[in-house]
Amino acid sequence: MIINWPSFLAALALLLVPITLFHGEKVRFRGIAHEWRNIWPRFFALGLHSIDLCRAALGGWLLVTSLTRNHPTGLAKYAIPATLAAVLFTAVFLQTIFRAKRDTAHACFPFVIGLIFGLYAPAIAAYAVLLALVTALGTHTPAAFFPTLAVALLAVGYLFGGQGMLITLAVGSISAILPWMWSLLTSKELVLSYRARRASEESYPLSDQPT
Repeated sequence: MIINWPSFLAALALLLVPITLFHGEKVRFRGIAHEWRNIWPRFFALGLHSIDLCRAALGGWLLVTSLTRNHPTGLAKYAIPATLAAVLFTAVFLQTIFRAKRDTAHACFPFVIGLIFGLYAPAIAAYAVLLALVTALGTHTPAAFFPTLAVALLAVGYLFGGQGMLITLAVGSISAILPWMWSLLTSKELVLSYRARRASEESYPLSDQPT
């Protein structure tokens, strides 16, 4: 495996820094299972979500393009998937847990979506994300986005890329499902950030969130 170090280090800088590190005093969290009808405008008003999506897409693209095969044999042929897995799993995990309240996990939708678009061909990423969004919206279960995206990515990627992409697709699928799995295994509530109307607006307890 040949590593383009400038691109690889840039990818690490973009992917491994938790976006919650930059949340100011007017950023609040809300459980994704709660009513969001009056919150959506404030969700989209938070510019950090756009930044999160774009930096994940750029970081994913830089990561993939920085790793090149050099006719490996034996276990060495798995060096690229192993490196991708180590970086991506760590990146998504950090976005999920960093600065979250003890009983919550950050549902990093923008980061995961950006990551999928950065790692895979536009058609594969678009179909997989669209299927996941339609499922989550249709079932009124936002958390379903993560497992649906994982399954859709494998199916759509295999359809477009064939068996040769399976290992790379599996890495992306596991990365996509990590926030949901962490929430499920630790019984933590998935929460999403939004912009509060005023600095004094409280984000916890979640059941008392204003609408």
